[in-house]
Amino acid sequence: MPNADTFSPAACRTRLAETRSIGDAIAMARERVRSGRTALPCHELDTTDLRPWAITACTAELKHAELDTLELVARHTLGAFIDRRADSTWHAEFRLPHEHAAALVLNWASHLKTQEGLIVGPWSRWHLNDRAGRRALLAARRRIRRGFRAAVAAWRAARAAIDAREAA
Repeated sequence: MPNADTFSPAACRTRLAETRSIGDAIAMARERVRSGRTALPCHELDTTDLRPWAITACTAELKHAELDTLELVARHTLGAFIDRRADSTWHAEFRLPHEHAAALVLNWASHLKTQEGLIVGPWSRWHLNDRAGRRALLAARRRIRRGFRAAVAAWRAARAAIDAREAA
């Protein structure tokens, strides 16, 4: 027969605290990785072509984010709390703000490449369209290029804030 004290509010709170301990440990492990993250050093490239430069720099940012997160998980032996096998973007939650902006740049770049492939390339729909269809393809390309440029500007601003903070 259970003791009357096992159902007391204090005993229930104790059992509840014991069951939440793994959740708290996971949250603390994630916060430890977030607080330990560092930014990639400044990387200005000598080029006049915006798209290859942005793609190269943003790819480097995201690769650094993944490797830095892996290194922190290994250094603090937090592998039991952070499951990276769930999906390929497991490290996205640990990205710094400028790394999120870099991911958006790469997303816009992929859409731009796809749209340009619809205009010129093996999957081109250019010759299948009439004048209005061709205008629509070009308008979509212009809209996506504006989005790409805006994403690059947002990433550069976020990156400038990181560089200014590190210089100070």
